[in-house]
Amino acid sequence: MLWVTGALFGLALISEYTIALILAGVFFYAVYALENKWQVWKMVAAALPFGLVMAAYNLATFKTPLPVGYLYSPNYTDLHYEGFLSLTYPKLHALWGITFSPYRGLFFVSPFLLLGFLGLWYLWRRRENRAEWWVLTYSVVVFILYNSASVMWQGGYAVGPRYLVPMLPFLALPVVFVLNRWAGHKWPRIGIAALMLLSGAVVWAETIGGQSFPDWSLNPLAERSLPALLEGNIARNLGMLLGLQGWLSLLPLAAAFALILWGVPRLRFAAQPLGLRPRSG
Repeated sequence: MLWVTGALFGLALISEYTIALILAGVFFYAVYALENKWQVWKMVAAALPFGLVMAAYNLATFKTPLPVGYLYSPNYTDLHYEGFLSLTYPKLHALWGITFSPYRGLFFVSPFLLLGFLGLWYLWRRRENRAEWWVLTYSVVVFILYNSASVMWQGGYAVGPRYLVPMLPFLALPVVFVLNRWAGHKWPRIGIAALMLLSGAVVWAETIGGQSFPDWSLNPLAERSLPALLEGNIARNLGMLLGLQGWLSLLPLAAAFALILWGVPRLRFAAQPLGLRPRSG
């Protein structure tokens, strides 16, 4: 399993090299958690070929093994040369923009993810899981700071803050602790369900409303997505390839979603021991 983990590390890195920020935290956690520290070499060895491929490509293309492709982009050239590849320092307007603003705010399009912070609090109170808390919290905080330090923090044509996508699993996972604590209570369960439905509605409205997502619309949901949906202007999708138009074109998507809802609860996962340190409690 450590070989597979290392290979996935390498593949993730060459797919989105900023994820190195998160991989560093996960790597140190692995060093801490493994009983036999020397086993970590398997992860390094499995990830190394991917890193060498990326370095070789950059060397052949840009005359340096470093990932500096943005410096050669014909778009937004002045921004790419600001700071270090457009990275300067975290700014308050960018921090607002990627969190709560209707423009690219993560918690505007998905308020359900706010439960992740409550989950982190519950996880912190489990003393035997402090190491896991550090990994999750570090991954969330470092990526938010990185994104808010980018001159191009808005991410161009995207639904929500696309640069934050790699850290979403680390914010979503702690929600499990919220569900475990409150799913058995009526009103909290209703509130959680409402947040899930609201988040799904906003994300899908911005995704399927209209044919192309605008770059600089300050409130894409109100200014573009909802008006497009009311007009029956649906983004290009598989249903249209099948000859369906308008809202009917979403039938294949709806069928796939229904299949997922039916199939996921029936999955069974087997956990394989990895030689992690036994925890008390």
